[in-house]
Amino acid sequence: TGAYLIGANLTGAYLIGADLSSADLRRRVHLIGTDLRGANQIGANLSGANLIGANLSGANLIGAYLIGANLTGADLIGANLTGADLSEADLSEADLISAIVTEAVFIDTIGLLETERADLERRGAIFGDRPPVPVLR
Repeated sequence: TGAYLIGANLTGAYLIGADLSSADLRRRVHLIGTDLRGANQIGANLSGANLIGANLSGANLIGAYLIGANLTGADLIGANLTGADLSEADLSEADLISAIVTEAVFIDTIGLLETERADLERRGAIFGDRPPVPVLR
């Protein structure tokens, strides 16, 4: 926890269930194809990280910073992104099925289809360029 890994190359690493809470993984960190299934990344800073094709299914990313991160083709199925900041992130072909996105910020993200965006808004995501859709309970 709290590791300082700025600029690290963890491409293809096997980090299933790792505790990376409050870790600093921003700027030039390479996590391409890294297996982070079920990893705890609460409050981690992954701003600008390269997560192309990473497996983040079931990961706990509550309050994580993913500003400008490249999540192209990333698996985020069932990930908990509550309160995470994904502003300016590239989500092209990312899989957000069943991801928890309550109060997650998606301002100026790229790569989302309008149907995906509408679904995320219905689930509580914040886009900022239009009023949020009320979450139905």
